Amino acid sequence: LIVTSPIYDASGVKVKPQAIAVDIASGERVSRREVEGSFAYLAGGQVRTFSWKAEAEMPYFWRPEVSVNDDGQMIVRELLFDGEYTICINQDCVRALSDPDSKYELQRDANRFNIVEKDTGDVLLSSSASQDTFIRFQVFPSSVGDVVFVETSRRVSANAVAYRADGRRAEIARDFVMKILPAGNKIAFSVFGEGIKVLDVEQWSVKRFAGEELLYFSEDKAYIADDDAVQVMDMSGKSEYIPVPSWRMGSTWQGSGFAVAESAEKTENLFLVSTGGFIYAIDLDKKELIGQIKTIAPYSNAVMKFSPNNRFLLTFGMDGFIHIWAVVSENIP
Repeated sequence: LIVTSPIYDASGVKVKPQAIAVDIASGERVSRREVEGSFAYLAGGQVRTFSWKAEAEMPYFWRPEVSVNDDGQMIVRELLFDGEYTICINQDCVRALSDPDSKYELQRDANRFNIVEKDTGDVLLSSSASQDTFIRFQVFPSSVGDVVFVETSRRVSANAVAYRADGRRAEIARDFVMKILPAGNKIAFSVFGEGIKVLDVEQWSVKRFAGEELLYFSEDKAYIADDDAVQVMDMSGKSEYIPVPSWRMGSTWQGSGFAVAESAEKTENLFLVSTGGFIYAIDLDKKELIGQIKTIAPYSNAVMKFSPNNRFLLTFGMDGFIHIWAVVSENIP
């Protein structure tokens, strides 16, 4: 289903939005109609429309974990503070006191908190924190045991620390962590005002790299947004740059001087990066831009995710909507 934007002139709406249904397999147009109620969707092969009122909204998501399966079913999980989660399956959302799929939960008592294994009651981590401190934790499995990442914030200050199963501690940030990207035995963090930090879980060392906008992370490379390129940096600090002509970097933060890229996704040789409501497709073998797609400009896409079979691409936009795109062969008309 393709829904066009309305066209305006001085008197108002000149052309109403159109809903166009296309058969993916054949590429043939099935139907075309005006969208009276602002929004359209497919049901049983028919295009239906509806009007939307802000009586209920999706929960606020800051660092959501998003996935889409091979059937196009969407799952969104957002870790809130003090161990609470919001979990959405398609459009149905619930707020839970803990992640039902997690082995661990947060327990608070007076001025202390514990991270406890649910089944056994074993305490994975115990530390102090005042009652007015917000706590957020995540557990990352690794070859040397679980790594616990704990963020605490109080008023406008924040702190982030990682703990290993053997009791070792590593300070990650003294400000807000904007993005966390684990890969193998390394975890990359994009930290406000502090650049990019990479924790090597085996060596238990933290490296700091320049750059604010971490797009994607594999165990040996970091993909970073630059003013007019995507910077591909290995863990020694050596970089190469892939130019992105007409890059609309920062269009959602006009005049700020910051390079803002909200999300990225990668297959074996294709790299997608989103900024300002545009998705840029980069061929990593040729190291060049091969196309761009306008999605929800001027809003940003906070998350992009391929399904395991690469037939669906999910984009989660800051306009409040989640879109699931069908990925089709380029030879379909």
